[in-house]
This record gives sequence, structure tokens and C-alpha cells, in this order.
Amino acid sequence: MANKLLNFKVDNLTDAELSVVNKIIENPEFFISRTITELAKEYYVSESTITRLAKHLGFQNIKKLQMHIYNRAHFLNQNYETNDSLNLKSIANNMRVYYSYSIHETVDNIDLNALDGLINDLIIKKRIFIFGIGSSYLACRVLNSNLNLIGYTSFSTEDIHALMVMIQNITPDDLLIIFSRSGRTKEVQNVIALAEKLNLVMAIITSNHDLKQQYSFKHFISFEIHSEDKQRFPAVSSKIVQMLVADIIFNSILKINPRLNAKILAANDLTEQWNNIDKK
Repeated sequence: MANKLLNFKVDNLTDAELSVVNKIIENPEFFISRTITELAKEYYVSESTITRLAKHLGFQNIKKLQMHIYNRAHFLNQNYETNDSLNLKSIANNMRVYYSYSIHETVDNIDLNALDGLINDLIIKKRIFIFGIGSSYLACRVLNSNLNLIGYTSFSTEDIHALMVMIQNITPDDLLIIFSRSGRTKEVQNVIALAEKLNLVMAIITSNHDLKQQYSFKHFISFEIHSEDKQRFPAVSSKIVQMLVADIIFNSILKINPRLNAKILAANDLTEQWNNIDKK
């Protein structure tokens, strides 16, 4: 979990500062326990480079940065450590770790401006097409069902062939939303390629940050998953966190237009009436 010790933008740091950041991530204990003179000697940089790095990362001095690394490393170890034991308690704890890590880190790091842009675009589009496969399709179904509930013309599918037929009829007034943990499956990449070819308005919700530089998404929303979950099949934490993002989107729409709540109440009333039919 060391890559979560620090939040920084590569473009804001010099090569020397980036090398220090990498050293900190590789061995946080060493960084915490040494003086700035010892760190400079070990990292092959000047003391002023380390001082500037601390300021560029938003800390007053090196001591403040060291304290942050200590607290963050302690927090991660206490809350997000898993183990390989086969007993039921350990398995349950590992699931808790995967879920809680993904939820907390996603909420803390999600790009709110990008999310707001997607929500505002979604509101004005005529039709919404939502695609995902495997566990990602669960979030597609959640978002699609909720949008249908408040009167949106929305479709969801995990069938690549069905989407390929639909995609030919998508216009600039529509929006294509893709949910994908990695964005690297053959199906997802084919959909993205075709959408780009047709110049469709496209949004992706993914844990793969590299996709932002590879494709022309109008809306790019990233979520976080536990590093150990990246090697799991089927994925665990990505299921719950994608549904979290879907629910954030839906509830934001309700806040923007409170009148939509009346449609939800009406649907709930119909459901209640249906459930009570046999009781009369």
C-alpha cells in the first residue's frame, strides 16, 4: 500500500524530487528515522532538494513530511493489511479490508470536477447507453435501473454484440458510459475504438489511470482498488466501488432536481400496492 503514502503530481516535481519520492515509497521506515543529512547522502541529492520537495508536497518542512509519512504508514498498516490465513475470521477481515480501502480511497481521491462534468452532461443527454462486462456490469444495472426509475431513457448491456448494434444509432445527443476495472479487456477496447471512430460522447469509470492518456474520453472518472485485488479473479473491491460511483451519480442528479424524488415515491407506492394485493 506504499503508493498511497503520498499524493503528488509528477509534472509538479523535478527529476531529483521524483527520485526522492520513489525512495520514500520504497522504504518509508528509513525516511522516517533519518536526519535530512543522512537522507541526502542515501538518496544522492542535496539537502535543499529534500527541503524543496517537502514544500512542493504541501508541508512546511521535512519534519512535517516525516510525521505525515509516519501517520499514513501506521494508518495503512492498521486498517488495510491482509493475511493469508485460511480461517473464516481472516477471510472476512480481508474482504472488509478490500471493501473499506476501495471506498475510502475512492471518496478521498475522486476528481470531483470530472464527476460534476459527467453528471451535468448526463442530465441533458437524450439517451444514456451503459456498458460493462463481468462484475462491472453490476454497476451498469444499478445506474440504468435508477435512471429508468426517474424517467431517463437509459439502456445497459454486457453483450458486446448487442452494444455494437446499438452503438451505430448513438448520436451526439446521447452519452455512452463504460464501467471497467482495467479497461483492457478485448470487448471494452473494441467498444472504445468504435466509439472514438464514430466521435461519440464517451465516459469511462475505471481504476486504470493510464487510459486517460490513451483515449479521447470526454469524462474520465477513476476509482481506487486495493493492490492485492488487482490480481484477483473475480475482483472483489471493484464491484462495490463501481456501484458506489453509480450511486453517487444518481443521488447527485436527485439533489440537482429534487422534483425527481416524486417519481421515486410514486414507484415505491406502486410496489407497495403490488405487494399488498394478496393481502386484500
